[in-house]
Amino acid sequence: MTMEWNAICDPHATEIVYRTPIQNHYSVGLDVTQKVTMSPDEFRDKFSRDSLYRVLDYAEIWLQKRDLVTFHDPLAAAAIFEPEIVRFEQGIVTVDLGNKRTMGLTDFTPVSGGPHFVANDTNAEAFFHHFFSQSRMLPETNSESTIGMLR
Repeated sequence: MTMEWNAICDPHATEIVYRTPIQNHYSVGLDVTQKVTMSPDEFRDKFSRDSLYRVLDYAEIWLQKRDLVTFHDPLAAAAIFEPEIVRFEQGIVTVDLGNKRTMGLTDFTPVSGGPHFVANDTNAEAFFHHFFSQSRMLPETNSESTIGMLR
């Protein structure tokens, strides 16, 4: 059984999501996202370039309290556009609702033809290449034009 933050926070919602019959249900768990990390110093260096420099001011207070930055959501998003970055296995995900101590833990059973595709590995180098190549495509703006867009 695996502990996932969102599943522990709301196990009933998680169970509803996994039992809903949708086509191609993909999940990228902590066991995979924790493979795409960098130190705060490396983060500062990488994000001081291109359009990402704007993120540094917002991130600095957070970076001071962390030993590692993990790219949870960016990896899941990148897998949509670059599926080869993440390797998925097909099967069935179940969510424990029966035991108070283990409520929200998820279990994956590999099954050919199962409704769920669960990530089991990633290529961190390919992810970071994709992530930073996309950031170079962001338009440069100055703070005045950004403030104007928010009004």
